[in-house]
Amino acid sequence: MSQAAKAVGRARSTLNRDIANGKLSVTRTGTGQPYVEIAELERAYGHVDIRTLAETVPIGQDAAAENSLTTVALQRELDLVREEREHERQEARTTITDLRARLDEERSERRQTADRLAAAQERIAALLTDQRSVPLPPARRSWWPWRRARSGA
Repeated sequence: MSQAAKAVGRARSTLNRDIANGKLSVTRTGTGQPYVEIAELERAYGHVDIRTLAETVPIGQDAAAENSLTTVALQRELDLVREEREHERQEARTTITDLRARLDEERSERRQTADRLAAAQERIAALLTDQRSVPLPPARRSWWPWRRARSGA
């Protein structure tokens, strides 16, 4: 903790207060000693002066990160999320293809129905035209005027 405080130019009490407030997280070594990672110090305080540290710290974390169980677990979780996302994309593609097929089928049915309607309207118009050309029978005479003539009115 003393080295961490020296690296960021703060007092140990400031680091302990920030740990208590949750601003800074601490890990423990195998012997239970508190340990603050350099990345955590950079996140919380910005610039860290590595030259003030007593032991050398590798800047790159490639070797340590690859062997970390946490990294392996996170990588597996990431792979699972990617597989799930790809599965969802495939389902979406299938749904879109199905909907497009249904839409095309409905358009075709709509065109056929419109064609049938137009043909029926043409037949109705032809029938109406044929009926107008046939002369109507003469109108019947009403019986009422005949009755009036008989009664003498």
